[in-house]
Amino acid sequence: MEKILFERFRERRAIGRPVRRGWFRKISTELFQVHYPERDPTTFHFSNGWFQSFLRWHQISLRCITNTASKLPGDFAEGILTWLKFNRRNCQLREEDRGEEAGGDHTGELMIGRYRLQNICNMDQTPVPYEYLEGRTYNLIGEKTVWLQSSKSG
Repeated sequence: MEKILFERFRERRAIGRPVRRGWFRKISTELFQVHYPERDPTTFHFSNGWFQSFLRWHQISLRCITNTASKLPGDFAEGILTWLKFNRRNCQLREEDRGEEAGGDHTGELMIGRYRLQNICNMDQTPVPYEYLEGRTYNLIGEKTVWLQSSKSG
């Protein structure tokens, strides 16, 4: 049963699919029901000790995904250009704003383009959307790169 579990793990990681503890639990329960159909499935206990021993025996560890930031800047060119155009268009003074005193408005607040200085903040210097993943998967010890397939399907 453990040998089949390990083979399924290797197949799933070979195609770049994430493997988490819940996946191990699900597949182990399915394998138990296939190999021991006469036994009550509730008698199978996915214990922490068994799981840690399984990982150690097969040299599997919980690893951080290392390829999520490996996209080339060219992949983000359209998003970056859209942001820059939006930013430039919206920071320019409009005709109705040009009548006010340069560098400030009638209330004495400092203006930067069309914005009050108090309303400007720097949230992030990179206007690129980030892909937030759970960031970890089980993989073989010694693997240099821990990658995931780019599709979002389950």
